[in-house]
Amino acid sequence: MLVWVGGALLAVGAVLVVVGVVLSVRSVPFGIITAGGAPGDDVVAVVAAPSAGVVELEADREVSFLLVAPHGARPERLESRVTVTGPDGAPVEVVPGTAAGFSISGGDRSGRVVGAVVPEHTGRHTVVVPDASPHGSEVFLAYVPATSSFALGLFGGVGGIVLGSLAGTAGLFLLVGGLVWGAVRKDPPPRAG
Repeated sequence: MLVWVGGALLAVGAVLVVVGVVLSVRSVPFGIITAGGAPGDDVVAVVAAPSAGVVELEADREVSFLLVAPHGARPERLESRVTVTGPDGAPVEVVPGTAAGFSISGGDRSGRVVGAVVPEHTGRHTVVVPDASPHGSEVFLAYVPATSSFALGLFGGVGGIVLGSLAGTAGLFLLVGGLVWGAVRKDPPPRAG
């Protein structure tokens, strides 16, 4: 019986570890800044500071503005807020967004969220980026996961790894203990004489 329970716990532990690793890796937004410091797949557009750009945005989908600068070039800041004008010419409200406080690094660059928009209409939007410190900074427009979903994925993944490791360790001890106990019980004690 111990062998079966140990084997089952070992299998469950292995599955939990794999699920934990997958959750942890999937929660990290690798598509914003690549390892070489270039814009990733989740970046919709790059607008240099100061300048303006026309960007195709989807309605009701939050797009975050990340101020990206060379690594170690702090403090990174914009002289004023990014402004956005919708396809109809009306201003679009820039808000902190669900990824407020998010920062990321890749290669020789790092970035942090400085605002977000949730456009009401799909279409071409004009994005005006003010001057930034340090000079040469850029603003990446990207689909960034909400901070809460990032944290839940990361902590859920770590929790799965920890629980899987504990279950796997307990299963291994039960499996080995059950095998040893079964082997000892099968051999009759030697007879005197």
